[in-house]
Amino acid sequence: MIGFNGGLLGSQRTTTTSAGIGVWTANEQVLLRRVNTWPRTDDPYLANVSLLLHMNGSNNSTVFADSGPGAATVTTIGDAKISTTQSKFGGASGAFDGSGDYLSCTLGAIGTNDFTIETYVRMTSFANYRMLYDTRASDGDTAGFVWGVNSSGQLFVYLGSFVLTTGTLTVNTWSHVALTRASGTWRIFVDGALQAGSYSNSGNLTRTAVRIGMDWATLYGVNGFLDEYRKIGRAHV
Repeated sequence: MIGFNGGLLGSQRTTTTSAGIGVWTANEQVLLRRVNTWPRTDDPYLANVSLLLHMNGSNNSTVFADSGPGAATVTTIGDAKISTTQSKFGGASGAFDGSGDYLSCTLGAIGTNDFTIETYVRMTSFANYRMLYDTRASDGDTAGFVWGVNSSGQLFVYLGSFVLTTGTLTVNTWSHVALTRASGTWRIFVDGALQAGSYSNSGNLTRTAVRIGMDWATLYGVNGFLDEYRKIGRAHV
């Protein structure tokens, strides 16, 4: 089941996907790319990756390439940029200052399907809400949702209201975070560990416009770094 293992963390694969459930992790991809054996043709969910941002490149570059099969066009808003100051993998990451900068793209609607969104995140401040992913067109919009971090460092999901708040991050520390919906159940994972609580909603998520690192109203942005950002679900349109 896509995302059920909590953000795609797992042991290093040495044979094929028959060795274990799930998809290839970001770390595994990095190791395989180094020996020119990525992408692997035996990744069972490669066709379902709708966005894959390695956030690599030269320092201060504003080009964020989608390495997924859909090759979505990613637009840089404000002063979001590639930075070599911090990285989890690849020597660079996406840097955001929380003030009007984010990434924008259009992806296929999730609909009623399962999905996983995951990234490595390193926040420099929890002074306000920090939005990791937002597809809403208004605050009460339930055809989209927002996934973010509150002022206490807790991850949350907002779908017309706060429906799930769990897990706590640490300032200036890299963490792997994942949001999954599997058979209608929403869960949050931090560093591969399932956090307390879940939320049941299999509603039709029809929004296709995506903001990464900012909310729909351009008020609450990420202040820090993101790396290896991936969404799995419906293919890119």
